[in-house]
Amino acid sequence: PYNPAQHNRQSICLPQWDYRRPGAYLVTTCTHDRVCLSGSVVDGRMALNAYGRIVVEEWRRTERVRDNVVLDAFVVMPNHVYGIIGITAHPDGDGVNRDGNTSPGASTGDIGTNHRRGSSPMNPYGHPNRSFGGTVAGSLSTIMRQFKSMVTTRAERLTK
Repeated sequence: PYNPAQHNRQSICLPQWDYRRPGAYLVTTCTHDRVCLSGSVVDGRMALNAYGRIVVEEWRRTERVRDNVVLDAFVVMPNHVYGIIGITAHPDGDGVNRDGNTSPGASTGDIGTNHRRGSSPMNPYGHPNRSFGGTVAGSLSTIMRQFKSMVTTRAERLTK
């Protein structure tokens, strides 16, 4: 069982990494209080319930609503989801599109590092009130935030 004193996890995010940068990212997201909401394991196989099916639908939808995202393997477990998200293009136009072609404005140098004056990977817009933890368009955290929000919204509708 989950013991917060023993299983106290810290962020493994790299402080200087731009999580809008093209690449493959392994993500794990857990339910609140690690409650088993998505189904159960029966005879060694995951049996999804209505909530679990919502998770699958919204995971797949993530790729359809974002041009710069491709999804790879994922698995829904009773209280968490593992998945690989590919970010294929930087929102500023740097990177590779879904079809594998370089997008307009792509640099030949380090993709994902051209930011506006006064900005940094953690504050890509140069805004003094924008810092780590804020919403950054096209970032992995924003993609996951939208996914979790949609799952929660749809799951709450089932309980009404």
